[in-house]
Amino acid sequence: MRKLPYFDFLFEQPQFEELFRDHVHWGLFDSTHSGTVSKEAFGQATEALSQTMVTLLDLAGGMNVLDVGCGFGGTSRLIAKAWKDVRVTGLNIDSRQIARARQLTTSDRVSFVEGDACRIPLASNSFDRLIAVESVFHFPSRIRFLYEARRVLKADGILVVSDFLLNGPKLPSSVTTVLLQGNPVERFYGRVNTTTVTGYRLMSFISGLRLVEHMNVTHNTLPTYSFLKQLAQDNKEVNSPPDLANKFMEELAQRDQLRYLVLKFRCR
Repeated sequence: MRKLPYFDFLFEQPQFEELFRDHVHWGLFDSTHSGTVSKEAFGQATEALSQTMVTLLDLAGGMNVLDVGCGFGGTSRLIAKAWKDVRVTGLNIDSRQIARARQLTTSDRVSFVEGDACRIPLASNSFDRLIAVESVFHFPSRIRFLYEARRVLKADGILVVSDFLLNGPKLPSSVTTVLLQGNPVERFYGRVNTTTVTGYRLMSFISGLRLVEHMNVTHNTLPTYSFLKQLAQDNKEVNSPPDLANKFMEELAQRDQLRYLVLKFRCR
């Protein structure tokens, strides 16, 4: 299992337990948002990101959904709450996250499985929909994950992911091979894989999927950085590993070199 220091940090810092109880991902803010971000507003924005992605799943009654990289199960619970006859399985490779998700979840239509997203321990052709919120960049191989997603999805299945992607035209070719590796991001968020929209389009085609929609929501996620910087100041964590990682990512995002996208795929 790849090391994810930021989850070690969350488990070691109980003061953040409630703030990241449901969602450990960026927030999706209204395009008109300005000024400081309260904890309540950040929580609403993280929920909004999950809700936006769930809407793209085009859910219907009786469906089975797989939530890959489910974290503490917030998105799984959101789906089960909104859809009374949909069953959700959350998958995560970290036993600690699975244990926390089970503790927080009361619905009998939500279950959690410990396993590798690149070797999903579930039957082929068993899910109608698959969602991966801000987790794919941690996987050892995007294309192996996409192959596995296609395997477990039914013929008319849909996959929706959110991901940090490089904006190739804004980067010198020599930079794309080293960006986000060996820097503050890797030291706090763990080893990450990078790609572009074009890369996703090619990998999805090879793996039996088709990219049908992609939304650049970078601007709507930028207030997340302001919130995390304020959180670092409030907790006397300025220039700590998480603070440096988030500042580095914000600089790339402001330069339009790193984008936050939501992508939708259909089975071919």
